Amino acid sequence: MKIGIAGPIATEDVRDLLDSTSQSLPRGYPGAPLLGTLIRALLRKGHIVYAYTESDDLGPALGNVRVASGPGLQLVYCPLRRHALRPCGLYPGRIVDFFRLERQCLARSMRQNHLDIVHAHWTYEFALAAAQSGMPWLVTAHDVPGTVLRYSRDYYRFGRYLMAVWLKFQNPIMTTVSPYMSEALSSLYRGPIEVIPNPIDDRVLSLSRGRSFPSDGRWRIAMVMNGWGEGKNPRPAFRAFNTVKKEFQLSELHVYGDGYERDGPAHRWCVKERLEQGMVFHGRRPHAEIVEVFERASILLHPSIEESFGMVLIEAMALGVVPVGGADSGAVPWLLGAGRYGVLTDVRDHAALSRALLQLMRDEQGFLTLSRRGLRHVSDNFSADAVAEAYIDQYEKVIAHYRKRDGSDCRVRGSTRVQEE
Repeated sequence: MKIGIAGPIATEDVRDLLDSTSQSLPRGYPGAPLLGTLIRALLRKGHIVYAYTESDDLGPALGNVRVASGPGLQLVYCPLRRHALRPCGLYPGRIVDFFRLERQCLARSMRQNHLDIVHAHWTYEFALAAAQSGMPWLVTAHDVPGTVLRYSRDYYRFGRYLMAVWLKFQNPIMTTVSPYMSEALSSLYRGPIEVIPNPIDDRVLSLSRGRSFPSDGRWRIAMVMNGWGEGKNPRPAFRAFNTVKKEFQLSELHVYGDGYERDGPAHRWCVKERLEQGMVFHGRRPHAEIVEVFERASILLHPSIEESFGMVLIEAMALGVVPVGGADSGAVPWLLGAGRYGVLTDVRDHAALSRALLQLMRDEQGFLTLSRRGLRHVSDNFSADAVAEAYIDQYEKVIAHYRKRDGSDCRVRGSTRVQEE
């Protein structure tokens, strides 16, 4: 099968799949290493993969496309305008015209490869480009647009929300990554939305091992967040750790992600509140380094108010780290098996968070049990091969749907749902 995967793909996440001659490449679109994991699994199963992404280090012009190749793989980079609102050369900011340049480039590249199916990720420009391609297409939703807008009320997120609404009228066939997401999206998109979880990298699973209990009190707690905002809810977590530190004086909280660098907004807030003792602010780090963080940590503190999935949670569990997350935080209770694979609490309340942490840190047998259970849970349910098989079954259903609708040739250009601009 010739499969198109369209979404945020960073070069660093698939470098090992590309020919050694592919050295000086655009950086791609960081933030979704799970797509590299899915591509690897599809290649192992003998499929040909064409991957489509964007990169803001290409000039903003329709013809500025770069291509990299590897065995069974072609990676296509389309330009991404650097500014959301401000002009980029002769073009307006990308949200002003709803990513028109990016969508045109992506759709044109897809059509040139005559794919059996296009699998687009997120409900924005990649999905709209897939609809415009004229080929069978599937969309996987990774967030709830209305929820994103509620926590980030700006013109850019409003524009993205409108793109997701526009997608609704293209009648997409959709999957999503958790039961929470399926229910949350049901008011926006018609038809059944099948749940297929995100895959975990085999290289992470290969490192799986049980975690020992830090009986000397030298607890290393990790917190991996993306952004210093209301939805990520970091402040109660910092206050909770400050309480924990009074009993476990040798414990450390290592914080990673945008906004969590030294002298960044999170660090400055902690200094102002006199909470910084025992905290180490690392900022954004490559995905491979975050995996190394989990090899050294015992607990993942995850105070996010809403998660569509929570990749960081299953990566932590795969390495025996015990997560502490929100009892009402979207997909988090599902991932943690209602508390069977981690600790659930009210993450908005720093006192409840500190109680949950202290109870876990005082209970050796409970900690070890959660660590072992979480490791098995991830291995049994989120392996890349299992997820790829589920998607292949879905691809076959989508292709059959288009053949039935359009006749024997399911790549008929007349099936285009969004008119080419």
